[in-house]
Amino acid sequence: MRISVSSDMDEPVARALVDALRERGHEVRAYGALSPGDDPQWAVCSEAAARDVADGRADQAVVCCWTGTGASIAANKVPGVRAALCTDAYTADGARRWNDANVLAIGLRLTSVPLLQEILDAWFAGPAQRRPRGPRQRGAHHPSRPRTRRRLTTARHSRTTTSAVSSVAPPGGSSSRSTVSASGSGSSVRCRRRDSASRCSPASMSSRRRSISPSV
Repeated sequence: MRISVSSDMDEPVARALVDALRERGHEVRAYGALSPGDDPQWAVCSEAAARDVADGRADQAVVCCWTGTGASIAANKVPGVRAALCTDAYTADGARRWNDANVLAIGLRLTSVPLLQEILDAWFAGPAQRRPRGPRQRGAHHPSRPRTRRRLTTARHSRTTTSAVSSVAPPGGSSSRSTVSASGSGSSVRCRRRDSASRCSPASMSSRRRSISPSV
């Protein structure tokens, strides 16, 4: 496999990375501090290694800087590159298996040579599994799930709501009841009051005045 490697620092871990890749039978192309006379800035060398992957000159790439963050950011700016910063073997395995990452980013500060070997073992362990990623592809069909067709049916329902409102009878009067009914799109209101004439009669009005007038 053709692998491009970049590092902004000539560290023992970076040199061990190149040696480990060559021992695994890969063809290595170095950039940055690993190539004499090359620009060692992390943004420049990381982009150059990632560009090889995007243009087809390399199958994968490994970009390194002190923390690995800057190298991964610079690599991900190249269209078609999916760089993943991996600090352990589990992260490297998930980046390849679930995210189909094609560029490995490594931090020189926290990565030891034994840990580097574990990360490389997990990175090259298995092929990537293509799965729907992100909210835009959640509805996409996956081979492990049967296709289902959702049918939407609409029906017209007539709703009838009847509410009875009882009012409190005033002193000396009788109770009243109002009934409101609504059906379909139109509505009709029917109000029925009992003994309305008796409540409005002069005799009932005078009895109310006498009940609320203060006693002398």
